[in-house]
Amino acid sequence: MYKYKILIAGNSGVGKTTLVHRYLKGKFREDFKRTLGVNILIKKGITIKEKEIKLSIWDLGGEERFRQMLRGYSKNTDGVLFLFDLADINTLNEIGEWVSLIRKDSPNVKILLVGAKSDISVRTEGDLKMIEIMKSHYNLFDYIETSSKLGKNVDKCFKILAREIFDQIKLI
Repeated sequence: MYKYKILIAGNSGVGKTTLVHRYLKGKFREDFKRTLGVNILIKKGITIKEKEIKLSIWDLGGEERFRQMLRGYSKNTDGVLFLFDLADINTLNEIGEWVSLIRKDSPNVKILLVGAKSDISVRTEGDLKMIEIMKSHYNLFDYIETSSKLGKNVDKCFKILAREIFDQIKLI
């Protein structure tokens, strides 16, 4: 069995805990309190290329006061889902700080950019251009939009990340 450590990162209120809850429980819940520090959860039963994968999912608090703790949490990280709120494109502005902190201890970590709350937002051409620029500038391997409310691409974003990690490890 392969075991991967996955960080769920992004500003406070972008939908990190809601995404993880939907992924693990299959239900939408929006009444979560802000995550203080980190919440660690396990997902078993993922299969990639006939290999069993277990994810240790680290849901990080997004408030600025918790970011310095991130360095300790990011050690030995295999992958990151970096979430921002599509209904508030400004939540993408602090991606540089997050990526810098994460990559200090895990320079080659795979990061998937995730636009959350696709069910309540309308993207402009400028938004899409900004997303593509950020993805390219910070060397993020892909981009996907999700809706925890509708269940859109929730499982898929974790599967994409796990497959990318699996493929990277197989090349080493």
